[in-house]
Amino acid sequence: MSRKPIIIAGVIAAAVGVVAAVGITGFALNNIAEEAPLTVQQPAAVEPPPTVDPDADAESGADAGPVVLRSGTFVDGDAIHRGSGSVSIVDDGEQVLLVFGDDVSITPGPDLFVYLSPNGPGEDLGEFVSLGTLTADTGAQAYVLPDNIDDYRTVVIWCRAFSITFATAELT
Repeated sequence: MSRKPIIIAGVIAAAVGVVAAVGITGFALNNIAEEAPLTVQQPAAVEPPPTVDPDADAESGADAGPVVLRSGTFVDGDAIHRGSGSVSIVDDGEQVLLVFGDDVSITPGPDLFVYLSPNGPGEDLGEFVSLGTLTADTGAQAYVLPDNIDDYRTVVIWCRAFSITFATAELT
């Protein structure tokens, strides 16, 4: 009896095991433990975000700290592509940032990007702007925003490889 069929079967079984292991864990590489980029106090749901009087700051010399301009909560793209957690547009006095909260969780996937869309959730992306690749599928992270942020109303987590929305957050 020849050992050749047994060796070939063993090699095939090992190869299938490696492919299965990479396939299962291949998209879970985006988890990082990153400290929150800013300490921002979220305004109460019924109160408008705090505003800063530029004349008062210039006179007093006091630093008002980060100001939340708009905020929203991620919702699922569909039953498979899911997202949750808070997101805010924050003016830190030097730049305007899109800040994901510690509670953010996005379904892992390939080629995920953070877009700002002028349209609402579930609508066509329209003339969106890309903020770059999604840094991590969980936790706090921040992205520098362009000057024309008033033109955009929705944050979209988009998979470029498959043209699928993973999550959206309407900014109000």
